[in-house]
Amino acid sequence: MSATCIVAREVDPPAGVKPIEWRLLSNREVDDLDAAVQLIHWYRARWEAELFFHLLKNGCRVEAPQLASMEPLERALALFMVMA
Repeated sequence: MSATCIVAREVDPPAGVKPIEWRLLSNREVDDLDAAVQLIHWYRARWEAELFFHLLKNGCRVEAPQLASMEPLERALALFMVMA
């Protein structure tokens, strides 16, 4: 199996803050800068989804209510998703 590693560094971080550096591994080939930028955007979008579900599960405790039917569960999920 081959892998591609992209190293992305933050440009112009705030004063006194160490720049962020990401090392992204992928099974997708990256032949040029546009492909690398696209892959970085995909990882950023995935991170947003990870944060959303983390907040939903841990912040809103979406698994805590023991609802017996679908209707109350749907209402609770709709509220939790807005909160997250």
